[in-house]
Formats: sequence, structure tokens, C-alpha cells
Amino acid sequence: MDPESSPPPVVVGVDASLAAQQAARFAAAEARLRRAPLHVVTVMPWPYRGPAAPPPPGIDLPTVLGDGGASLIRATSDALHDEGGGRGVGGVVVGVEGRQGDEEVLGFAFAEAPARGTDVPAVHAWKDVVLDTGIRTVSPLVDWAGVLADEERLLAQALAGWREVGHRKRRPSLGSTTHGVLHRAACPVAIVPITGAGR
Repeated sequence: MDPESSPPPVVVGVDASLAAQQAARFAAAEARLRRAPLHVVTVMPWPYRGPAAPPPPGIDLPTVLGDGGASLIRATSDALHDEGGGRGVGGVVVGVEGRQGDEEVLGFAFAEAPARGTDVPAVHAWKDVVLDTGIRTVSPLVDWAGVLADEERLLAQALAGWREVGHRKRRPSLGSTTHGVLHRAACPVAIVPITGAGR
């Protein structure tokens, strides 16, 4: 295979936790699906500031920690080899913001769906306008049915035209929503970089 056309590696970071082992199984299945190499990595903050007592004289702590990390990577890789990688690369749900960049996220989701044999459920969420305490009593005057209709129209427009929208280059960034999803999601999450000029 031409190195320039080969897919980039799937990289997974592991520690000794059950969650990390589940992530490694997902990454192995993802690498197999993409016919990509799998890189299993681990890190140890240095200098080490953990609760452990100082090592006895003559013990090279960096070497001991490095050997421990290498052992963890070897054990994880061996387990993945024995299991065959595991499952868990099924359904695709895509979040649509209704802003520039949706076409790249939708393009990623629609490209992934056939390989996974799934549909692409699209979701769009919004936050109600926070009203000042003094005027919260006007909340019943807001046309919530109209707001819902506007948001549903926004989602439909994004889905209907995603193929026709041109790509714009934007600087990749992880916003607060992305961080929130990453910290709370109970399933794997794909972060699709949006390239080009600002929003």
C-alpha cells in the first residue's frame, strides 16, 4: 500500500482502568474498520508528584515507571489480539448546530454510516433564552411552538443541503459544548475538526 494513501493511525491512550480497556477495544475495532494501524499509548506525569514514598536509594524511578508503562501497553495489546478487538462501532448520531461547519460534521457522519451499516439520526438542541429575573413573567408570552418550528426548519435545511455547501477552512477548536460532551458521554464521541476562517 502506498504510504501516502494509507489511513492515519487510530491512537488510544490507556491506563489500568476498566474504562481505558473498553476504549482500547473500541479503538481496535475502529482501526480494523478503517484498515488503519492501532497505536496504544500511555503517559505518566513527570516529575511524579503522587502519594508514594520516595524510592529507595539505587532505584531509577523514571526507568521503573517507563517499564511499567511499557508493560501496560504490552498487556493491553496482547488482550486486544486475543479478543480480536471487540465490538462497539455501530450507530451514528450527528449533532447539528445550524451554523457554518455543519456540512463537515454531516459529511463525516454520512461517510461513516455505510461502513457501519446504520442510518444517521440527526439531533439539534438549543437553550431557551435566559430572561432577566424582573421580566421572567413574560415567559408565557413567548411563542414556544414558533421557536420549535424555527429550530426544526433549521435542522431540515442543514440536512437537505449538506452536500451542496462548500468547504470553508477554519481553525480547529474544542468549545464548551464539545468539552461537556466528552466529559459526560457514555459512548465514543468523534470530534470533527472544522477547518478555516472563524465563525
